Amino acid sequence: MRTRHHPPVPNPRATKGLGLLAAVSIGVGGMIGAGIFSVLGVVATVSGTALPLSFLIGGAIASLAAYSYTKLGVRYPSVGGAVQFLVEGFGDGLVSGAINIFQYFGFIIAIALYAEIQTTILCLLRCFIIKVSILGNLMSFETPGGNPLPIYN
Repeated sequence: MRTRHHPPVPNPRATKGLGLLAAVSIGVGGMIGAGIFSVLGVVATVSGTALPLSFLIGGAIASLAAYSYTKLGVRYPSVGGAVQFLVEGFGDGLVSGAINIFQYFGFIIAIALYAEIQTTILCLLRCFIIKVSILGNLMSFETPGGNPLPIYN
């Protein structure tokens, strides 16, 4: 018995793409979430007292990258993103493929860094919760006579 295959019905919302607000929200969320909250401790450790200067340099580099992506997006309007820009610039061959592989390695390293930082934050949070619960237990101890333990005199 043969089954009839129907062509997929296109979803009008899927072909619409990202709007300006959604794209800006993704970019700002990634920059603030990853660049400030997650990596702040690492940057502070490495840069020391030059922390504000390092953030200014990072902001300038991020602004140049955003400007470049904006220009490339206007020049090559597609949903391919950085991969499409590589193919348009270097052709569909070995060079664009090799650069794309390096780009994926960069993504993997960035995701690993975020995962390590988030794991550290969760471990610190767990230690904080344990210390708070131990402190709460200490404050609730009573002496054998039924009086609360005098912590503060």
